[in-house]
Amino acid sequence: MGYSLLAKYYDRFMSDFPYLRWGDFIISQIDVTKPTLELACGTGNLTIELFKKGIDVHGLDLNSQMLTIAKSKAVEQNLDIGFYHQNMINASLAGFSNIICPCDGINSLLSHKQLNMFFQNISMQLKGTLIFDFSTSHKLKKLSEQIFYEDYDDITYYWKTKYLKTRDIANLELTFFEKSKLGYYIREDLIIRQKGFTVKEIEKILINHGFSIEGIYDDYTLVSASNDSERVVFVCKI
Repeated sequence: MGYSLLAKYYDRFMSDFPYLRWGDFIISQIDVTKPTLELACGTGNLTIELFKKGIDVHGLDLNSQMLTIAKSKAVEQNLDIGFYHQNMINASLAGFSNIICPCDGINSLLSHKQLNMFFQNISMQLKGTLIFDFSTSHKLKKLSEQIFYEDYDDITYYWKTKYLKTRDIANLELTFFEKSKLGYYIREDLIIRQKGFTVKEIEKILINHGFSIEGIYDDYTLVSASNDSERVVFVCKI
């Protein structure tokens, strides 16, 4: 149930996210004449933004509730975007020359085995550009034990991160209180797990799978990533 509630309010919680800036960066790095697939597209915010900028883009996600909202938004705006329900680890990528995976999609891969499977699958199918980002171990450690919240009339949520140092795993503990039609609030809890990675770990795996690394950037800028970077963006070719 927690994922359904997250999907329902996701766009509100993410309303200040810099999708415009991310979209401009991605467009500057890809062949805009070729089809693009966004992995872990969620409710399609970036997908729709790229489509409106003239990119032939489609989205893929494992969360069916998120995809339902993404499809609904595309239909409402009369946008011809395909959204696919697949696991990005072994997704079919035929026909796409640009693959993007933004907003911590990589962090959902909770082991190096899954990470290797993910990049191997892309390397076997893609001839083009891969762009992805991830939250670094540095960021996840920094978030540990901090509490964030947002409060509205109909929904309130609290988010606390617990970092497991021995496994480099962060448990994002979300608690929602949604107002019912009768006026009382119903509580639902959700734990999202993310694995932290370092630039060197990712770089080594990419090279092993035949990728050429074009750039390693700090948070969708052209500034090179550093040890203090919290979101790192890789631009790769294969």
